[in-house]
Amino acid sequence: MRATLPLSALALAALTTPAFAQLRVGPGEAYETIAAAAAAAQDGDTVEIVAGTYHEEVVWSADRLTIRGVGGRPVIDMTGRALTRQGGKGIFILDGADITLENVELVGASVPDGNGAGIRWQGAGHLVVRGCVLRDNEDGILGGNHADDTALIEGNEFVGNGRGDVGYTHNVYINGIDTLTFQGNWSHALASGLGDSGHLLKTRARNNFVLYNRLTAEGGPSSYELQLPQGGTAYVIGNLIEQGTSSNNATVISIGGDGTQWPEQRVFLSHNTVVNRLGRGTFISATAPVELDVVNNLFIGQGALISGGVVTREQGNLTPDLSVLVDGAGYDWRPVPGSAPVDMGSAPGSDGAVSLVPTLEYRHPMALAPRAVDGALDVGALELVAALPDAGPPEDAGQDVDAGSGPEDAGEVADAGDAGAPADGGVAVDAGQLADAGSVPQPDSSGCSCRGARDTSGAALGVLVLWFVARRRR
Repeated sequence: MRATLPLSALALAALTTPAFAQLRVGPGEAYETIAAAAAAAQDGDTVEIVAGTYHEEVVWSADRLTIRGVGGRPVIDMTGRALTRQGGKGIFILDGADITLENVELVGASVPDGNGAGIRWQGAGHLVVRGCVLRDNEDGILGGNHADDTALIEGNEFVGNGRGDVGYTHNVYINGIDTLTFQGNWSHALASGLGDSGHLLKTRARNNFVLYNRLTAEGGPSSYELQLPQGGTAYVIGNLIEQGTSSNNATVISIGGDGTQWPEQRVFLSHNTVVNRLGRGTFISATAPVELDVVNNLFIGQGALISGGVVTREQGNLTPDLSVLVDGAGYDWRPVPGSAPVDMGSAPGSDGAVSLVPTLEYRHPMALAPRAVDGALDVGALELVAALPDAGPPEDAGQDVDAGSGPEDAGEVADAGDAGAPADGGVAVDAGQLADAGSVPQPDSSGCSCRGARDTSGAALGVLVLWFVARRRR
């Protein structure tokens, strides 16, 4: 006999189920300003920002919020305008726990202390930033205040940041959280003309999944392209990484420079393509006792391959010149047919918990595609396959027609017209689907190094992170 709930119980459940609201921002909407919607938002609500250009700083205090741009990508532009909330920290200050931010562009954060952020992450729990653009700020993303926090940053563009405190502001700077997953992003071209500069990605997280990104200096004055200043555990897989001719630091990837805070000190670099245009320097610089597992990477350009650390495996790596790439200058870094990287990859295997076999590839801009393997793996981040159509750069969000000037009109909606960007955030494939395409190397207790794409869901991403953290803490 099937048990059923009495109608009274069902009615009670309906009454006690929280009703999450959807708040909409824009001319003619319920909220004219983003700040007003943020003040009204309750835990679990969704705030939709209609495409246009806005000039306001916003503090988000509620928990479990989803904040997204709709009808294109709205631009929140604070260029030349004062940031004063909480003493001046950033354009979007995230104080609530478990916040998801999608499809917005944050521009021009600057404060007297020199560390104004497009996104200042101060809340607890899990942060998701997806399909966004962080441009011309002192820091693009800055935060991570709790040791058990986690973050998923995927399908975003970071460009022209690092305008603040010289050498201490970056495109992305994540503090000492538990786990960062950084995938399918394009971090490039730091602000120039400021002397010493910051990094394309700096993370102090205990566990780092740096997967299928494009980290390219592109003439900008980046210091390190990737910095893990306190080591930890990191899986650096399938990335396109470039040190440019204007770099003021000759190291491309730096590990452990500020000490080794975490008990685990293991960094796995599998199937990356790293180009050093500086003409000198070091591709990977690590401090002991960081263990390095370096397999099937392309290292192109002058410089020492590895300096410091404890190398546990150095296998299948190649050090050719740019001629092995289809168009080195134009960032088509697929191997030329018949060149040294083709079909020369060895079996990457796993670390006993996470597979080191790449299943995806970066597709420009800010998109991912399954890695098509015909025979053995190619060395480097890209396979020799027919080029996919370039989706082109993200479209401009439209002209700001605000007649006002200066900070006194902050909080006003300047232009709610269609931004012209695709509704999915302007990426070649919906950035929300990146995690559904096998975004994170999978647990592999067998140590199998079999090839072939794995199909994982977004839910599996969260399960993997929880599984990985629980496994480590036993």
